[in-house]
Amino acid sequence: MTEETELKIIKKTYPLSISILDFTERFELKKRVIYFIIKITNNLNKKTFTIEKSFEDFEKFHNSLLILFSQVPSYPKKTLFKIVNHKLINKIKDQLENFLNDCIERKDILYSKEFYLFLNLNLNENFSEMKNNEITEEGKIDNLNFEIKDFIYDKSNQIIFICCSIDKNINLIGKPFLFSWEKKLENKNKVLGEIYCYKINYTNEKKYVFDLIFNKEFLMRPKRIFYDNDTQTFLIGFDNGNITLYKIEENFTKISELKNFHINNEKEEKEKEKIENEKKEEIKGLVYISNLNNIYFISSEKTFYLIDINEEKITKIKKNEFNYTTINLDLDKKRLFLTNEKGDIEIYNIINSLTQILSIKTISGEKILNLQFSKYKKFFFVCDLNGKISMFNLKEINNEKNITQIFCFGKKDRVNYIQINNLNNNIFSCDNKGRISIYDLNKKNDIYSLITHSNLSIKKISYDEENKILISSGKDKQIIFWKIPDNIFNIEIEEFEKKEEDKFKEEINKINTLEYDFNFEDDLNGWNFRKD
Repeated sequence: MTEETELKIIKKTYPLSISILDFTERFELKKRVIYFIIKITNNLNKKTFTIEKSFEDFEKFHNSLLILFSQVPSYPKKTLFKIVNHKLINKIKDQLENFLNDCIERKDILYSKEFYLFLNLNLNENFSEMKNNEITEEGKIDNLNFEIKDFIYDKSNQIIFICCSIDKNINLIGKPFLFSWEKKLENKNKVLGEIYCYKINYTNEKKYVFDLIFNKEFLMRPKRIFYDNDTQTFLIGFDNGNITLYKIEENFTKISELKNFHINNEKEEKEKEKIENEKKEEIKGLVYISNLNNIYFISSEKTFYLIDINEEKITKIKKNEFNYTTINLDLDKKRLFLTNEKGDIEIYNIINSLTQILSIKTISGEKILNLQFSKYKKFFFVCDLNGKISMFNLKEINNEKNITQIFCFGKKDRVNYIQINNLNNNIFSCDNKGRISIYDLNKKNDIYSLITHSNLSIKKISYDEENKILISSGKDKQIIFWKIPDNIFNIEIEEFEKKEEDKFKEEINKINTLEYDFNFEDDLNGWNFRKD
């Protein structure tokens, strides 16, 4: 691993040490049973004790892990015949010891209830601190009317915005057939979505409570939201192509509409009825750049748009062959990152309202579902439809065409969203089965898994590094705040070295003063991307 990847190998220590000392044979109910004598040491206080577990006990424990986790450590294979040879029993003893120590290296298993009970740690006071090593629920918002489509956590103001709307097909289930004019009449005054704003407070019991500041109802379905803290501008993108700008005022207690835009607002009046009957062009993602007063957004019709708010003009930047999936803003370096269903990434320069493409490259063979930057925007991570998480090096400014993949890992299950923990070199992920996983970027494997949200899909997560709080939103209409214990992670690694930080600031200063020499003479079609 190179210094350039922002990763540092950490030597791990574990709270437990386990060894299987020996085995003993007993006859129970006229049946020969082999018990393995397991020595357990608490590495924090050096206390030890021993327990005895039969092979049947191990079998039950292993089966419980298979239910919880998609991958478990290697386990001895069962034999067709009874084992009577002591040499073979010793071999199995060694394999079981390796299995238990592999479980210790997996923090999702180490701090699971199943592991805790299997080793009888609940009966030994010297291991009581193990109870405090689990991820715990610290607060929940569960009084929402509709499915959560998006949320934004504003740590500086301790505010959370939640975007909810009814699923398009939910009102069709169990409903009689309706003509189109009847559907319009039925939905004319029907609330299809809401926006909530909650103030987050911390109680003396170290739990979060949420005070509703405001909520706003809509006769349209809100799908995506964006909040600019500097200008307190709030954007909502709807499923019918509308984008509305709001001003947040009076300490978040007042929301006032500023502007409203529609993708089809330049269509002639005679075409409006035709447009109404066609498939709506849904807003799939949007960002707002306050100093330019521009909105960039992607739609369900494979199109990338720019809105000049001052001129109240919508410009179609690009019509793509494949649907766009994400749009991400690197405000420091004035770049936009777009991904699509094919697995491509497009990078645009947005200096002085000019939108100039810097790079187009296929980085995944599957639909990309989410993209996240590292702290200094030198690297980015993506997750795709097949559950693969990949890390890429962005190289230097104006050299985005030479993006290279550093590594990839993951499971086969679809990963909907990822978050980077820059302090500890970890990635959080969430999937369609209600699973939240924590990956170690040094080892490139999961170190903890949590099944929650009633095993329903988790669409988005957000992580507060300072307070070690993870926030998740699920299909069960709940927002949950999770406390991540310190020992889930490796010891805190060093930040980027000072010279790297100075270099980053120098690059930003050059961009802000327009000293950077951007050269766009290269023909994109002539670039031969190497797979380094």
